[in-house]
Amino acid sequence: MRSLRDQTAIVTGAGAGIGGGIARVLAGEGANVVVVDRDADRAAAAAAALGATARAVVADVADAADVRRVVASALEWTGRVDVLASNVGIYPTAALEDLEEATWDRVMAVNAKSAFLLMRAVLPVMRERRYGRIVVTSSITGPMTAMPGLAHYAASKAALLGLVRSAAVECAAHGVTVNAVLPGTVDTDGLRAAGGQEYVDLMLPSIPVGRLADPDDLGWAVRLLASPEAGYITGVALPVDGGQTLPEGRIPAEALDAILGAAGSG
Repeated sequence: MRSLRDQTAIVTGAGAGIGGGIARVLAGEGANVVVVDRDADRAAAAAAALGATARAVVADVADAADVRRVVASALEWTGRVDVLASNVGIYPTAALEDLEEATWDRVMAVNAKSAFLLMRAVLPVMRERRYGRIVVTSSITGPMTAMPGLAHYAASKAALLGLVRSAAVECAAHGVTVNAVLPGTVDTDGLRAAGGQEYVDLMLPSIPVGRLADPDDLGWAVRLLASPEAGYITGVALPVDGGQTLPEGRIPAEALDAILGAAGSG
C-alpha cells in the first residue's frame, strides 16, 4: 500500500486504547495525526509519543462546537483532512431496568452522535478535494452480539452502522468512502477496569485466535480502509474480532457476571 505521507488524519479517542492504536499505526505509516481526546494530559502524552507529525487537541466530540474546532485545528496545521477515524466509546454497565435516561442519552451522544458531528464537519473539506476516507469504530456488541448490562452501548454501536451505510451512499460520488470496523474484545485499560483479569480469562476461550485484540490490530484495519487503494470499498462493516463471533456457543455466565458486577467505566 502507498504511504500516507502528507495526508492528515483526525483520530478521536486517541489518548489511549483503540484510538491510541489507530493513531500509532497511521502516524507510523506517514500521516500527520490530530490526536483528539477529552483528557488533556492523555492527548498531550499520546501526541508527544508520536513526535512532530502529531498534534493534540482537547475536545468533547459530542459537542458540535468542539468538533468544528478540531477540524479547524487540522486545517490550520496542514490545510487538509484526508482521513477521519471516529473512535470513541463509553460503556457504563447497568441492567436495563436500572438504566437512567441521562446515562442512555450520554452514551448515545458520545458513541453515536459524535460520529455524525464529525462526518458533517469534515465532509465539505473532503468533497472539495474529491477525496476522503472515513472509518468509524462500531463493535461486535450491538450489530452482531449482545451482553447484559450494555443495552445502551449496543444500541449506540448498532446505530453507527445505519449512519455509515447512509453516508457511504451519499458520499460515494464525491470520492469519499465511509466504512466501519467492529472490534471484538480488545486489551485496553478500560476493559480491564470494567471486568478485571477474571473477565479476560473467562472470555479468552471464546476467541479462536486465542488472545485479546491489541489496539494496533484495530489500527491496521483502519489503515487498510483509509488507504488510497481502498477507494472501491465503502459501506462495509469489518469485524476485527479474532473469530470471536464464529463459534456456535455462548459467553460463559461467569464472564457476564464479572462485567455486570464491575463498576462502569468510560
